[in-house]
Amino acid sequence: MAKQQFQFNIYRINIVDEDQELLSFMGRPLRGNADLIRVFEASARPAHDYTTVTERATIKWSLREYRRIRSSAGAERDVVRIVLARSVLEQRSSTVSDEGIEEARTQMSPPPAIPVNIIIDLDRHLVAIEHQSTIFASDAWRAAVQEITASVSRALSLTSVLRFEPVPGQEEILEAFRSFSKLVKLRVRLRMPNPEMSRLTERIKKDMEDGGIREYLHQMYNPGGLNTSKDALPYAAASLAQAGYKEGEVVLEGTRDGKREKVKTGLKAERASIQRARDYVDGALANAKSKEAKGILKLILDRIDELVPRPEDQ
Repeated sequence: MAKQQFQFNIYRINIVDEDQELLSFMGRPLRGNADLIRVFEASARPAHDYTTVTERATIKWSLREYRRIRSSAGAERDVVRIVLARSVLEQRSSTVSDEGIEEARTQMSPPPAIPVNIIIDLDRHLVAIEHQSTIFASDAWRAAVQEITASVSRALSLTSVLRFEPVPGQEEILEAFRSFSKLVKLRVRLRMPNPEMSRLTERIKKDMEDGGIREYLHQMYNPGGLNTSKDALPYAAASLAQAGYKEGEVVLEGTRDGKREKVKTGLKAERASIQRARDYVDGALANAKSKEAKGILKLILDRIDELVPRPEDQ
């Protein structure tokens, strides 16, 4: 049987400020990689584990094995490797008794866990999360990581939280944008871009900074058709969303293939793989400072750069 390749999904870190008027007494906003590193390092402590209880099971989410590594991907890159684990503490299932089949909640000791590697490129604020079908069956993993890091932010007197937004694959948002012969509506909630910007998106960032805006709901409408040229605002907004600086889906409406259509896009993260077996990658990354681990990190970062080019490379 062929060994399974290492696959991962790509997300963008968004730094989201909470209500400053209500929380100013708690500290200051999160800014820069030094604060990010503090948050991820502290996230690996058991005190910040996150537990969810449903009708079927009690699940504990944990971050462990924090490591900071210098990768040799081109110019040296600052990388954090951390492991997310999903542990089943208790589960409701059918059990066999002398009288027949019964429903019962069974406690697991020790609780079985599913670990996945998380690779954080601090230079680009992009995240590669190892794809594991059980973990990615729902969005619970993302809610858990966001709750854990939010708990750490509060403990560190930071008034910002981290959000992990999917980076859509194959220019999904821009391809949808270009597919309309006449685009009449565009709706997208943008977030402050950092650290990556292109010439197209610098204008939006400047407008947001000048207005003291961290999130910007764009709802553009023109029954005669929006200007979809590359130098116009609608294209810049779509480009920023494609890069992952957004919240939720992007909605486009207009004429496509001679018909009026409405398209919702941007919720699915790009999935990639490298030509290495999952077991080998997991073993190599367990010794994060080894030559093998740095080689794996280079393969992952090179693949991310290929699929999500830097603005200056586009």
